[in-house]
Amino acid sequence: MQAGNLDKARDYYLKLTQMEPQNQLHTRNYEQVLAKLAAPPRVRDSSPPKRAVLVEELEATAPFIDQRYADDVALAVRAALDRR
Repeated sequence: MQAGNLDKARDYYLKLTQMEPQNQLHTRNYEQVLAKLAAPPRVRDSSPPKRAVLVEELEATAPFIDQRYADDVALAVRAALDRR
């Protein structure tokens, strides 16, 4: 995008939004490129069933990590999360 190749930037940001749909930075960059190209934004395919499959797949293949914290650390983390 910085080099002025908006078509290429659009294609790369679209690919990034498809690869990492949870990353809002990619989405914002993609929308900015579209605005510069004066093209209407495309609707991304983010249907719940597809995401649900990805979550199930990750849960099935992710290694189990048994991580324990000292009580004071666990309480501090819980308190910080509750304030959000």
